[in-house]
Amino acid sequence: MRALILCEGKTDAILISYLLCKVSGWKPAKADKKMSISVSEKNNESAYWYSRNDDRLLICGVGGKDNFTSFFSDKIYDIIRSYPQSETFDRVVMIHDKDDNTIKDVVSNIKNCLQPIAQNIINNEYKISRYAGYLN
Repeated sequence: MRALILCEGKTDAILISYLLCKVSGWKPAKADKKMSISVSEKNNESAYWYSRNDDRLLICGVGGKDNFTSFFSDKIYDIIRSYPQSETFDRVVMIHDKDDNTIKDVVSNIKNCLQPIAQNIINNEYKISRYAGYLN
């Protein structure tokens, strides 16, 4: 399994990483060369790789609540399109603060961000979805 967690910022990514390492046994790992991404620390972006047995996990801080779509389209989507689905992410999770938005607005923003790969998105519910329009 290869999983991707996108969250708002570096602090979120570190806290999620700490929890998963302490509770679920994930260990820091080197970046997967096929799926290496460059991030801008000055823009509060981050990318941390973890492994557990044969599983790989990438946790990314996207640099703020308004950067999910640009981060995904600029840094993640090309990786997903470049390799067969069996070699990219099996699961994509987005952790997004509600802030002053309505739940409907947050879900709409997430749908817009992930629309190239997922069409079946529901708040607080895991839904299996094949990558939409996957060509490989």
